[in-house]
Amino acid sequence: MENTATNKLVGTKIKELRVLDGLTQKQLADELSISDKHLSKIENGHKSASTALIDKLCTIFKKTPAYFFAGKDIADEIDAEDLSLLLEML
Repeated sequence: MENTATNKLVGTKIKELRVLDGLTQKQLADELSISDKHLSKIENGHKSASTALIDKLCTIFKKTPAYFFAGKDIADEIDAEDLSLLLEML
């Protein structure tokens, strides 16, 4: 059974990014190698996005997977000092 609340959140995020980038459903669907009908179902929360699809979306829109599920990137939560400390640890 699919989690419709999660599907709706993910779909909304995908649509927001697509519109902000000025892409049509057809254009984004072509980049994702899926049909525009399938993308429409995902954007409307009727289908879930696979992990492979989320990975492609992260690459296209330069987002982390967390963005699609939580509505923001983890980088949005980290200030410059914390980021500097994290980078030093690597």
